[in-house]
Amino acid sequence: MTLPMVILGLAIASLYGAFYHAVRGGGGWRLLLFLGFSIMGSVGSILVLVGGEWLTHVEVKNKSSV
Repeated sequence: MTLPMVILGLAIASLYGAFYHAVRGGGGWRLLLFLGFSIMGSVGSILVLVGGEWLTHVEVKNKSSV
């Protein structure tokens, strides 16, 4: 994963949070809350993707005990 991809992902997450705030309304604290939740969601998604990739690279060795 490159740095520009991470920055783009965080920018898109921030746009989601700002759009939700524009639709639902609220004060500045709610905007920060929505931005924080959207960024946490993106970071969680990245962690799940990296974990899934790691699991697909695990090799199972079939060893017969007979």
